[in-house]
Amino acid sequence: MAPIVTIPLRILIADNEKKSLQKISKLLEPGGHTIVGNVPNGIDLLTFSKTINPDNIDLYIVEPLIPPKENDGVTASKEAYRRWRKPSIFYTQTVDPALLNAWGQEEHIIGLVSKKSDLSTLPFFLGTARREKTKRIEHGIIFAAMSFVAQRSDTTMHEAYERIYNYAKNSQITSVKAAAEIVEIFDNLDKKMK
Repeated sequence: MAPIVTIPLRILIADNEKKSLQKISKLLEPGGHTIVGNVPNGIDLLTFSKTINPDNIDLYIVEPLIPPKENDGVTASKEAYRRWRKPSIFYTQTVDPALLNAWGQEEHIIGLVSKKSDLSTLPFFLGTARREKTKRIEHGIIFAAMSFVAQRSDTTMHEAYERIYNYAKNSQITSVKAAAEIVEIFDNLDKKMK
């Protein structure tokens, strides 16, 4: 697992699942990071940020598809970045390649982490917060795909990465494209089996 960054961050979580707060807190607090709050939706993300002063927040960890609207987390995190220049990490269950790719184009998103994983990729994004944006997003998509493939094929994350890497090499495409294609293959298999 990548080391957690040494500079402590103040993080606001926007997610309506209590398990998310527990998992993230357990991972980040030993590294000196502070969870300044947990809100259930995007509207509360903006309200709470104003209440505690946005200067007291360094980063948002957001479930992009939280209710009440379909992409409430996306809208709120984008607005928080517009107002206060605070970036977000999207922490999501979706493995839809089109959505992941669309989110990857957003300036305010510095990483994508799959809820289906063990969260081991979260410190990676904290530790590479100053890296060139495209690389961060590429890694996010690959890690999300690794988690999806590992879960569907009962393999380790490392074996899932090997599968993506070999697929990319054999198909002569980028690792990101390979990750998206493999997720689509597994997703289609899931649908056929239902």
